Amino acid sequence: MGVYHPYDVICPVCEGRFSANLVNSVNVSRFPDLKTKLLDRTLNRVRCPRCGDLSIIEKPFFYSDFKRKQFIAVYPRKERHFHERASSQTHAVFSAFAALKYGDAKNSRVVFGLEELREKVVAADNEIDDHALELLKLYVIREHPFIIDRPRMRITLNDIDKEKVEFYCTFDLDRDFFKAYVPRAYLGTLRGATYDKADHTSPFPRARKLAKAAFAPKVETPWVNLWSLNPSNDALSLLSTFAEAIRAHKAVNPEDAKFKTMLRTLPSGNQLPSWAKRDIQTIADFARASGLPDVEKRVFEIRFGFGIGDDWFKNAMPTRMM
Repeated sequence: MGVYHPYDVICPVCEGRFSANLVNSVNVSRFPDLKTKLLDRTLNRVRCPRCGDLSIIEKPFFYSDFKRKQFIAVYPRKERHFHERASSQTHAVFSAFAALKYGDAKNSRVVFGLEELREKVVAADNEIDDHALELLKLYVIREHPFIIDRPRMRITLNDIDKEKVEFYCTFDLDRDFFKAYVPRAYLGTLRGATYDKADHTSPFPRARKLAKAAFAPKVETPWVNLWSLNPSNDALSLLSTFAEAIRAHKAVNPEDAKFKTMLRTLPSGNQLPSWAKRDIQTIADFARASGLPDVEKRVFEIRFGFGIGDDWFKNAMPTRMM
C-alpha cells in the first residue's frame, strides 16, 4: 500500500492539463519515505510542465500506520461540507481493519486535505490527543481574535518542540499566513496531567469536559477538527440536498426550518465553493418560479456576497466558543 498511479490533473495557475503520478494509498509501516514526504509537504506535489508552478494535488486516499494503529481517510479540502457522508462511507473499511485486529475503528479519522493529514501525524508522533489539539486552537483564536475577521481562515498544527506548539493560521483566499505559538505546558493541562480543581488560575479550568462536549463524534470515523463546528458546513450540505431535490422535481418547502437555516448561514460571494454556485442558481430559479421574492433576494445576496462579513458567523457561534 503505497503505489503511485498516473492521473490527469489541471494546473491551478494556468489551467493546463497534464499527467502526474499520485499516491492511491499510503502505508507508512511499509513505505516510511511516504511519511517523510508528507511531513516535508512534498507528497503529491507536482510541477506543471506548462508554467512551472509547484502545486499540491488533492485527491482521496487511505493513510495507514499499522504500528501506531492509525487509520485515516483523506479527502480533498473542497469536500469538507460532506464530512458526515465521507465518515459513513469509510467507516466500513476501518471496521474491517479492526476485525483483522489491525486497529480500533473507533480511533480512525476522516481529514480533508494533506495539511490536515500532516497535522494528525505530527500530533500522533508527539502523543497528543487530537481533541485536545482542536481545543487549543480555540485558545489561539481567543488570544488573536483578528484572525477570524478574515475569510476562510484555517488553523493547523505545524510543529512541536519542548517549549511550544506552533500553529499556522492560513487563509484560502490569499497567501498570507501567521504563526501562533502556545506553551507546550498547556497540553499537559488539557490532558488533565496537571489539572487541579482547586486551581482557578488554570487557563482551561474545565478543559477536558469542554473538549469532550465540543468534539464528541456524531458519526463513526469522525472529522475531529475545529472547522467541523462552523455552521457553513451544514448549510452547504443542505444546499446540495435541496438543490438535488428541486432538480429531481421533488417538493421543497421554503418554510422548512432547515431551509431557512441554510439561507441564514450559507457563506457568500467568493467564499462559496465553485460547485455551490450552480446549486445557488437552482434555488434562485425555484424561488422565481414559485413567486418567492424574499428568497430570491436572499439568494442573490448570497451569490454576490452582500450582507455577510465572513464565514465564521461570529454572532451565531455558541458562547462557549468565543
